Amino acid sequence: MTWTWKTARFKLLFLLVLLMVVGWFGFRNLGRWLIREDPLSSADVIFVLSGAMPPRAEEAAKVFHRGYAPEVWVSRPENPASQLEALGIRYVGEEEYNREILVHEGIPDAVVHILPDSILNTEQEVREVAREMRRTGKRSVIIVTSPPHTRRVRALWKSWWVGI
Repeated sequence: MTWTWKTARFKLLFLLVLLMVVGWFGFRNLGRWLIREDPLSSADVIFVLSGAMPPRAEEAAKVFHRGYAPEVWVSRPENPASQLEALGIRYVGEEEYNREILVHEGIPDAVVHILPDSILNTEQEVREVAREMRRTGKRSVIIVTSPPHTRRVRALWKSWWVGI
């Protein structure tokens, strides 16, 4: 009976150590797994996802200057502008700051477009750009986001970009 108990404890301890080692390696490599960078090719538009200002807009400007697309689109995140205006506080939305960053980086203001509908999250943002692309007859897009968000954004894009 004692030998069986010792064997069971040894196997349990071995399994626990194995799970810890596998978990440690998995956790350490999760960040690399989240990053999905597709090779760039010519597109109709470059789209800057909201958030992470100014790096996303600056990266979009670099892509634009390399000649990958003739236009840059920016989304319009929900903002507290109306509530602040009621208090007499001027608020310029993130979309305007992104526009200013893009123009500062040498992109002509005429090719920077702010999408019409406001968004709350990335899924709405992807739906909005897909809807606007269909409306304007655009067929390809380069989406600029932060590296850890690329896999999720790519999955959202694939789920919404249907039928074109």
